[in-house]
Formats: sequence, structure tokens, C-alpha cells
Amino acid sequence: MKISNWLLPLFFMAGCGITVAQDAESPKNASGQPPSVTAEQPMSFWMEKKLDYSKRILEALTSGRYDEIEIQAEKMRVLGKIEGFVRGRSDSYATHLQSFDLAARELKRNAKAKNIEGATLAFNQLTTSCVTCHQSLRMTE
Repeated sequence: MKISNWLLPLFFMAGCGITVAQDAESPKNASGQPPSVTAEQPMSFWMEKKLDYSKRILEALTSGRYDEIEIQAEKMRVLGKIEGFVRGRSDSYATHLQSFDLAARELKRNAKAKNIEGATLAFNQLTTSCVTCHQSLRMTE
């Protein structure tokens, strides 16, 4: 693997303020060490961040803070790109990621235009892309 292939996601994460290091309050096993990484741990990390960004978008939509909607939509886009790079599953997964990215771009565009109806619709589409992707992933497990 070339250096640029693994450095790019790290730069994206740093730019978005995403921290992958475990904090001091993370769970420990009986020997006092953090539990080993499992297949589920990366999913919960990605989902935790996306849910946080989604909550912030909803709060910003309800209060008309367009600048915050733009910021969080961009964070969602970048996180989706990083996740796609790191997790890179099937063609179906790539299609879901494209749908996610398109909805996040529309959300950002409508927020920039201060179009609350368009931003709300784009947020709905973003949410729908998440639900359909997870539905698809559950069917393949």
C-alpha cells in the first residue's frame, strides 16, 4: 500500500476534528486493558459520528442556523468518503455511499442558499440513504 493511500484518510479525519484514539473513560477488560477491536467497533465509531452530525443538522434546521447546517453536512460528506475508503465493501455499498454523498451535497447547497425547505428535503434524503444502506447491509450479513 502506498503511503498516500493511508495518509489521505488521516488528513481528512484531522481536518474534521474526528478522533479515533480511545479516551480515558473507554471500557476496560478484566486486566485493565481496552477491549480488542472487533468487527463491530468500527461500525459503532462511524455510526456514532454520523448520528452526532445528524442531530446537529436537525437542531440547526429547526433554528435556521444555515452556517451550522453547511458545516455538519460537509463533515458528513467527508466522513462518508473516509468510511468508503476504509471499509470499501461491494458495488452496492459504493452506490449507497454515492447516494449519501449526493444528499449531503444537496443539504450543503441548500443551506448555503438559505433554502430551509430544500435543506429539509435534502436532510430527509440523507436519512433515507442511511436507512436503505443499513437495510441492504443487514440483508447481506
